[in-house]
Amino acid sequence: MKILHPLILLSLLLASVACNPETPAPTATLPPTQTPQPTATITPSYTPTFTLTVTPTPTDTPTPTATFTPAPTATPRGYYASNLGFSLILPAGWRLQEENDMISIFTKAASGLLSIVGIEEAGEVPLEDNVAGVCIGVWQDEKAKYEITNQQELTLSDGTPATQVDLTCANSAGEKASFLFATAAKGARSLIFLARNASVQPLSQAQTREVQLVLQSISLGTTLLYGVDRAEALVLLGSIPQPKDLDPARTVYSAADYVGHLFSGLVRLSAQFQIEPDLAESWTVSPDGLVYTFKLRGGLKFQSGKLLTAEDVRYSWERAADPRTGSTTAATYLGDIVGVKDKLAGKAQQISGIQVIDERTLRVQLDGPKPYFLAKLTYPSSFVVSRENVEANPKDWMFKPDASGPFRLKEYIENEALIFERNPAYHTPANLRYVVYLLNRAGTPISYFEGGDIDIAPLSNEAAQRVLSPDDPLHAQLQTTTSLCNLLLQMNNSQPPLDDLNVRKALALAIDKDQMIKLITNNMHNRSDSILPPAMPGFSTSLPKGIFDPQAAQQALKDSKYAVSLPVITINASGYAGDESPVVSALIDMWKKHLGIQVNVRYLEPEDYTATARKQHDHMVLYGWCADYPDPENFLDLLYHSDSEFNVSGYSNPEVDALLEQARTTTDPAKRLGLYQRAEALLMGDYAAIPLWNWVLYELVSPRIQGYTLTAMGIPFVHKVSIKK
Repeated sequence: MKILHPLILLSLLLASVACNPETPAPTATLPPTQTPQPTATITPSYTPTFTLTVTPTPTDTPTPTATFTPAPTATPRGYYASNLGFSLILPAGWRLQEENDMISIFTKAASGLLSIVGIEEAGEVPLEDNVAGVCIGVWQDEKAKYEITNQQELTLSDGTPATQVDLTCANSAGEKASFLFATAAKGARSLIFLARNASVQPLSQAQTREVQLVLQSISLGTTLLYGVDRAEALVLLGSIPQPKDLDPARTVYSAADYVGHLFSGLVRLSAQFQIEPDLAESWTVSPDGLVYTFKLRGGLKFQSGKLLTAEDVRYSWERAADPRTGSTTAATYLGDIVGVKDKLAGKAQQISGIQVIDERTLRVQLDGPKPYFLAKLTYPSSFVVSRENVEANPKDWMFKPDASGPFRLKEYIENEALIFERNPAYHTPANLRYVVYLLNRAGTPISYFEGGDIDIAPLSNEAAQRVLSPDDPLHAQLQTTTSLCNLLLQMNNSQPPLDDLNVRKALALAIDKDQMIKLITNNMHNRSDSILPPAMPGFSTSLPKGIFDPQAAQQALKDSKYAVSLPVITINASGYAGDESPVVSALIDMWKKHLGIQVNVRYLEPEDYTATARKQHDHMVLYGWCADYPDPENFLDLLYHSDSEFNVSGYSNPEVDALLEQARTTTDPAKRLGLYQRAEALLMGDYAAIPLWNWVLYELVSPRIQGYTLTAMGIPFVHKVSIKK
């Protein structure tokens, strides 16, 4: 049964007394953080000093009243609730009495009318469940009954269909209270509308017409969204930003995320994965591949108007490599520059390989010819921040950043919305005026998309399967592509019993990948038998296909040195105690069924999962990896070199390390890819990893959005997108 949120019901009780001219009461303040109760009994967080007194009446016949005539000099007023996402028109004489994070209350003192508008992220709920919950909550009586009369269908001002009823709630003692109740659903949002008069008796015809003016003026597809014009905004779902998510030196996300809106680097990736200029207009490379000289665009500025120079680039890289900053990515993405490792280790005050020639020229020396160096500079670690901005407020500067990228931060409404607006100081201003992220939303992306609340929706397996049907109304808005992301089971080859190749082999042969992908993803993703995804340069089709062979798995276990006594094996996954990953559960079930062994699971904190797994891993780590740039080094070197911060399982193989190190400085493209293919073959033969599947991406894109292309990996895109007028 749908039970109305306690705040709505409590407000109804408060308003019933506060607005009753016969029962004056002080206005109460509603607790904004009250938690919904999980049971049908609605218990306020404190005991009110009043009661809802309803005088029983023998009949439901309303008392006739005079026909309502608005004063000729009064005019209607518009109201917009940005936090709830609706707007309405208040007729003459009405006013807003109270608003909070759940509801808005409107009254008309002259006629004793009161209306409550609430929005919940519950989607469409059966009418009977809604009214039953209302009556139980109003009387705080689980035996309360309801009676519906005069049900009719209405249309809100934005075209959303609504259902209106006259509702009478009776408690177990026979007392009654009457309301006009209406509900509507648009996407993930459910509208709850309640109205009553001072006597809590049925509304007269005139009162009903007056309340309907309010109800039918409601729009769930508002033209304003947190004060910005919805028609000029790209609206997306987002996650609540932590300070590091807005700091390019500390973020672990790609340039397609928040930090890529606010900050820019010398170069960036195009939708075709080509390196293109950003803050740098050009660059040259010395014949030996060791020195890069960058020429910045002329007239670059931060959003404040402060000039952006080569010195700002140097400062940003120095800051990222400063051990006090706490970057977990600087060693990986800036570590090829001479002096970065010394700076990170606290052995140097400056990065010796960076030289500022003049305001527009930066010279960078590498520790070897690295063909992938420019690609690494597309990662946020190298993005440019303002020294004055950072040092003025070291703790919270990122929430008031001096942007160097295509957007600036207009407003952060805590736990609710993150709003970016075009940065006019950027060298190539974005087409979009606004980008709005809706935060902390409970509904599914597809439900928000269907309701017109967001413009791009990543789809779950279930939603994607639905939309893939040509008959689905959203099918024409679907974009799909094979990603540069693989789900891998990373092995620790030094910890017993996985220090025995035969044990790792047994675990791999006992996994039925096809069955797992069917059961968990409904075949919405592709089976993977290689570490590199198919779209990655260097992908090899000659690697042996992983097979499911329970008998061979059992034999491998018998051939191991742990055949008589197998130590306990533990797998790590991202999550919390009490979680149950369907992937982990399927793996454990298969190992138990086909090998007769029990594998334990230990979940690691999702926040900083990579760093935590690197330090606290057990025998195996379930790990999803998406490329940051289209180079096999970004998979093989980062995930399996013994010294890499992203080697989460602690795998180590000197022969693999040697091949990866040789590939780093090999400039011939064919020879270099050959080295990576040899390294991958060694890794697969050593069962360093068990590839499970390669993700396929599914997204819905609104027809109003132009210039958007779903790519195989996260790259900046919003600066290229425009809105169809």
